[in-house]
Amino acid sequence: MKNPGTLSTFFTDVKSVRVLRGGSWVSNAKFVRVSDRTRFTPRITNKARGFRCVRPVTP
Repeated sequence: MKNPGTLSTFFTDVKSVRVLRGGSWVSNAKFVRVSDRTRFTPRITNKARGFRCVRPVTP
């Protein structure tokens, strides 16, 4: 499947902000908690924030 474009192309007409919960791997410990809230417009990208999944590793 060909990449349809960057995420910013999907949000060109969005006028409102979105809430991001929790910090990132570069955040101060105070801001890593899920109760931390930050607002961004969908057009703003940030390599340190995003969707993360965790799965246990079995040896």
